[in-house]
Amino acid sequence: MGPRILLSLAREGWLPPKLADVGAGGSPQAALAATMVGAALLIITGTFDEIVALFAVLIVLNYVAVFLSVFVLRSRLPDAARPFRAWGYPVSTAIVLMGSVGFLLAAIVDNWRSGVTAVVFLSLCIPAYRLAGKSRRALAPQAAPEAT
Repeated sequence: MGPRILLSLAREGWLPPKLADVGAGGSPQAALAATMVGAALLIITGTFDEIVALFAVLIVLNYVAVFLSVFVLRSRLPDAARPFRAWGYPVSTAIVLMGSVGFLLAAIVDNWRSGVTAVVFLSLCIPAYRLAGKSRRALAPQAAPEAT
């Protein structure tokens, strides 16, 4: 997941274009290398258990957000095209969502420090995301007003 995120960010102009390069097989090789270096730095600077616990919380938070987004999208845009089917929706999605929330709560109770660190990281991302959105809109080409 990490290399694909770096690839997308590079394609959008947020990271160096080199990270958007893909090999003959379609793998983002530079992004894979950058992810590997980042993971190695995390392992060197902290204990492996702390890093795994932090990423477990962050990944499960991501899953919770995705499962919630299925409900939100289907309620806000009920007639939108569905490129995939959610088998057993809404029951199956609700069951997986509840399991993810349960796992998240158990992970936080077991290692509250990772939970707090994850919340701090995510809280810092909110203003950065808003600032990035504003700067991207400012850089976007504006459509010329139509002449009447």
